[in-house]
Amino acid sequence: MLVGQPTQIGAADPAPAANGQPPIGSPSVRDPAPRHLDTAFIPATAFFAAVVHPQAVLSSSDAEAIPKEAITLAAQRAVGFDPLKIDEAVFVSALTSEMRQPPLSGFVLRFTEAYSKEHVVSKLRAPKNVDLNGKTVFQPAGRGAMSFYFPDERTIVIAELPMLKQMLAAKDVDSPLINLLKRVDVSAEATALLSMDALRDLWHQALAHAPPIPPRFQPFLKLPDLLTAAMVRIDIGQRFKARLTLRARDDAAGQEIESLVNQGLEMARQAAQAEIAKLPRQSDDPVDEAANRYLARITNKLFGLIKPFRTGQNVSIVVETGGGPATLGILVGMLLPAVQAARAAANRNTNLNKLRQIALAMHNYESGKRRFPARAIFDKNGKPLLSWRVKLLPVLGEANLYNQFHLDEPWDSEHNKALINETSIYAKAGGEDDGKTVFLVPVGKGLGFEGDEGISPGAIADGESRTIMAVEANDDRAVPWTKPDDLEVDLNKPLDGLGDAEPGGLFGVVFFDGHAAFIHKSTDPDIIKALFTRAGGEVVNPP
Repeated sequence: MLVGQPTQIGAADPAPAANGQPPIGSPSVRDPAPRHLDTAFIPATAFFAAVVHPQAVLSSSDAEAIPKEAITLAAQRAVGFDPLKIDEAVFVSALTSEMRQPPLSGFVLRFTEAYSKEHVVSKLRAPKNVDLNGKTVFQPAGRGAMSFYFPDERTIVIAELPMLKQMLAAKDVDSPLINLLKRVDVSAEATALLSMDALRDLWHQALAHAPPIPPRFQPFLKLPDLLTAAMVRIDIGQRFKARLTLRARDDAAGQEIESLVNQGLEMARQAAQAEIAKLPRQSDDPVDEAANRYLARITNKLFGLIKPFRTGQNVSIVVETGGGPATLGILVGMLLPAVQAARAAANRNTNLNKLRQIALAMHNYESGKRRFPARAIFDKNGKPLLSWRVKLLPVLGEANLYNQFHLDEPWDSEHNKALINETSIYAKAGGEDDGKTVFLVPVGKGLGFEGDEGISPGAIADGESRTIMAVEANDDRAVPWTKPDDLEVDLNKPLDGLGDAEPGGLFGVVFFDGHAAFIHKSTDPDIIKALFTRAGGEVVNPP
């Protein structure tokens, strides 16, 4: 919990740095009156809240370019209310009792004038009335659909039922985030607050089960123990200004945080430059080279503007432009290629982690059955009905979904086909969420998956660390995840269907020992062939 004056962490403008140098940028042209959030509907388990004031953004001169009329008509047709009449939108996240479950999230929308409840309800898909603690909630049809509660004519609360139940039962309690929200000024166009006090126990639990962290990132693992809270404040007026404030537990912790932030910024700058260097070029044209040099120069320039400063327990980073949202748009446009490259790198790592999760699930299955799963679920006549991916659902935390399948029917039966969109566990990060997957197992004689029975670990004579279990295939090889289709490997052309899954000619693989790696499509096909076979007798070094 924070100490000091109510606006200490949420002040509109930064104080001078401890070394006497002024912070980046000058004070805002306008200082709105302090505003504190109404904490109704904020549950005690909440750890994060973001507050946005759309009306303040739309009142700026740059907002004239926004097609407000079209937005109003389209939104009223789709959701039944005018988003341009929202005075305050609050997004809140709360913890669940299960560490492995994702956080719960919900919204509170407060309008400048009354909306039509009947019009909003009419836009919901087959809504049914649900009673939550004596309050009527409208729940639309469909898995994961957000439910609506209308407390008054100017407020709407939106969340999935488990979160909505918490939000409607919320009381004015002494919780880390609620105490923070009561003290922080949220008058800016956008404010986001994270209570590390509320997350610390979960952080330590997650860390205890996390894989080894690379040494260069290990110093940052202490940040949650140094922090009590973090806040981002964004002001949009005649000039754009964003401020991140990290609140330390004491002055000594503040000094350590300042050092880590500087270290992290330098690592981020180097990573951005490295990703720019990897950007694909359309040709050897010197213009391409010049464009990349320009991106590198702009990236260095922008990182040079981001300098943290410390005042006691607060470590702040301020970014300010000389113009409003239009200027910000230009700056974002300059960095967009680097951001896209960073996003591609994040998706690449996510996909590799999905392969690792598949391998772990395969081993959990094998530990109970003494065999890895077969490539499909077969009927009594040997006809494949459903994929191995369905069989792994219980060990991937999806037992409820697994129990809904009719295992004696094919994947595209009327009943089973309706379940394809019930999970995205096998979906490719950065791809279409269309019920398809590119995570396939190699199928063929002498490979990890052949015939209608799973193999035992003893059948992998070449060694589990040298035999591919699953791959990330090209997008054009994607199949419905429940369908018993995989990568039929032609050992004469072992790279068919591989090599274009990720930018730069990479594709992910995971081996039977659980380790995952990227392979380039330029790799010698004989090496790929050797890694696919489980008892070929070849001696190769796996990636």
